[in-house]
Amino acid sequence: MIWSEIADTLRSVIASVALETADPLWSTEWRDQKQTFASPTVQAKIVLHITSSADLMTEERYDEDNVSELHGMRNFTLNVQAKSYNLEYEQWAFEYAERIRTRLRRAEPRAALLAANVALVSAGPILSLKAIEDGHAVSVANLDLFMRCGFTDRDATPTGWIESLELTTHLSSPADEWPVPPNLIAELLPPA
Repeated sequence: MIWSEIADTLRSVIASVALETADPLWSTEWRDQKQTFASPTVQAKIVLHITSSADLMTEERYDEDNVSELHGMRNFTLNVQAKSYNLEYEQWAFEYAERIRTRLRRAEPRAALLAANVALVSAGPILSLKAIEDGHAVSVANLDLFMRCGFTDRDATPTGWIESLELTTHLSSPADEWPVPPNLIAELLPPA
């Protein structure tokens, strides 16, 4: 519903603010999703993970054709983990994380996020994590981005709006059908 629509936008915006033009080969991927094999020439990797989502507001509306639509907002935490396989200072994972945190406040990334109904609310601290992969030290920086998104969920099989419902009895037999329900009472009787 929401996540499949904004996943590519989040990935491309984070990728666009993380790099300098002279940076080595790298990749941006979603954690717990299909991953590509990391080539030995890849020197940096950005891993994204949505760690929480909270319902801020959801309401049901009907369009002109009486089709139900849910409109709402969600607060969510986007965890960004920068990994650098090159331990030189200018390739340090903190550099990637700091670029992301700082540059997301520029007009172009904000406009790209807003086009997908996403906004950056705030950014948490950058934390250094110790890591070893395949016996080699890896520089890892962890950053939480607190974000908000709006969504519309249209009912795929609309039921329409039920204005009123009238319950009556209806009796029939194989040979006869009574034209007026025999147990329908048109008047309210006083209590006995």
